Amino acid sequence: MDYDAGHLDERILNPWGSSIAYGHPFGATGARMLSQAIAYLKLNNKRYGLVSACTAGGLAGVCFISRW
Repeated sequence: MDYDAGHLDERILNPWGSSIAYGHPFGATGARMLSQAIAYLKLNNKRYGLVSACTAGGLAGVCFISRW
């Protein structure tokens, strides 16, 4: 598949929702988001995933995951 740097395919962006959509458990949001992304990759036979979250004070965290 060819990728265009100026195009974002919204069909693959946030396919199962976010913290708001699935609840926001105190202290466990990152673990829930990461395990959900891993389950999605396995279920859909995908190899790469990117998980990101906003944090307090205007910070953010990102995790790139890959299935073998």
